[in-house]
Amino acid sequence: MMSEKSQVPEGYKKTELGVVPEDWNVVEIGKLVDTIKNGFASGKRDENGIVQIRMNNVTTEGMIIFNKYLKVPIPKDIETFTLKKGDFLFNNTNSIDLVGKSAIFCEAPFDCTFSNHFTRIRFKQNLVLPEIILLNTLILWRTGFFKTVAIRHVGQAAVHSKYLLKRKISLPPLSEQQKIATILSKVDEQIEQTEQIIEKTEFLKKGLMQRLLTKGIGHTKFKKTELGEIPEEWEIKGLTKVFNIIDYRGRTPPFSENGIPYIGADNIKDARIVFNKRRYVSEETYTKYMTRGIPNPDDIFFTTEAPLGNVAQVPEYKFCFAQRVVVFQCKNDFSPLFFMYLLKTKIMQKQFLDWATGTTVTGISSKNMKFIKLYYPKSIQEQKKIGRVLECVDKYIDSEKENLLSLQELKKGLMQDLLTGKVRVCV
Repeated sequence: MMSEKSQVPEGYKKTELGVVPEDWNVVEIGKLVDTIKNGFASGKRDENGIVQIRMNNVTTEGMIIFNKYLKVPIPKDIETFTLKKGDFLFNNTNSIDLVGKSAIFCEAPFDCTFSNHFTRIRFKQNLVLPEIILLNTLILWRTGFFKTVAIRHVGQAAVHSKYLLKRKISLPPLSEQQKIATILSKVDEQIEQTEQIIEKTEFLKKGLMQRLLTKGIGHTKFKKTELGEIPEEWEIKGLTKVFNIIDYRGRTPPFSENGIPYIGADNIKDARIVFNKRRYVSEETYTKYMTRGIPNPDDIFFTTEAPLGNVAQVPEYKFCFAQRVVVFQCKNDFSPLFFMYLLKTKIMQKQFLDWATGTTVTGISSKNMKFIKLYYPKSIQEQKKIGRVLECVDKYIDSEKENLLSLQELKKGLMQDLLTGKVRVCV
């Protein structure tokens, strides 16, 4: 029920941070601190030393990872630097985009300390859970707060911990803090599981590509070739014997605010078309410029420089393209899907690099395309089968990435609602 005078919901109160539940307090983070300590620098390595957490060990999602770590000599006062479960690590020095990312030390299979790029904060356990501080800090980082207070240096930036400690947060009772932390930790578990699925599937895909694109399906006899060992039933041909090349390089169309999508080299990444940068051309410009051939759906985009060697399938919709991109159009009895995956292999990428020219920007010219050799099954059915298998794996990875994005957005929304009291939890 709303009070006509205050327009504040029953059970809530107005504060400098907005409307919060009546039993919540607004406090400076610094008032919740028990101890605070900066880490130490060490340029030395010692295999018999202690693991030192560095910038690369903390993710932007507030996790500590140990896929790579360094051991440094053990300092004399190691007890003061050894991390304990629940220690909060604030990344005080990093690039301008990453400075301020934070994490909580939970557990590790070995003792850990922390570098001078971190400030360790231990909070008063009777007042606040470190998880609540981390969640609020993640919001500050994502909204760019630490960028605004950072001192910028060449190649890096620094944030004094005072800017974190002076920030005020809405603080629920401990019982509600625990419930909030538990709910969000469940989402974190789902995020971590999904990330592991993606990582394992991408590893599987690498193995599949290596086997299918060198051994094929069901072959028992192989032959040595200039491109390595391949099945006896496979053959090698020059790229221009397999593809027609639609090339609009040397022409840059004028862009318009809307109209027909323009696809450039920067839109082709990881075998997909990504519109992180959207550009358009008018119908008139399209008609004027697209006179060297119109690609068909499932033809292959290929970036010829900056970067060299990225591929993607041509979409079904109408588009314009020009600089730094060509389209490979398969001739008769060839599967575009198979060749798209083939072009991504190390064997093929090395050929393109070997025939590339340029110093500042490396690229491959049209005349050098004829020197590129392709290897493939003579059977169009085998080409298609290999392409479909790899495409199925890609689609599964894509679906898991969409699931991951949904979970990450769910967590952001829950953080905003739970940390402001907009949504209450049952204790």
